[in-house]
Amino acid sequence: MPSLTAEQVHQRLTATFGDAVGPLAPPKKDAFCTVKPERWREVARFLKAEPELFFDHLQDLTATDHPKENLIRVVCHLYSYRHAHLFVVKLEVDRTTAVLDSVESVWKSAVRIGRDMGLIP
Repeated sequence: MPSLTAEQVHQRLTATFGDAVGPLAPPKKDAFCTVKPERWREVARFLKAEPELFFDHLQDLTATDHPKENLIRVVCHLYSYRHAHLFVVKLEVDRTTAVLDSVESVWKSAVRIGRDMGLIP
């Protein structure tokens, strides 16, 4: 199966998750969409399990702090070795609670990255 474009990945997400997935942002480097934090684990499972998507690798997980907006933006770079396509998902988390479900059950690398970031002891 050929690589999917960011637009095709986004179409599959919006078809399945509706308004839990934000619009596709035009790329500065890579196109991305936002996902509602409360749906993140469910979306992550879909991104990995869906045969046409099969994002089997969490390349990077990072966050940026935006105090003026009271947000922490979590950025997830995903890659499919099977299909050789990539996609970026961003999650906007309220700074006051800063809670996000772990995706370690989906991508084991989430634990390593979390430890590298100092989030997991």
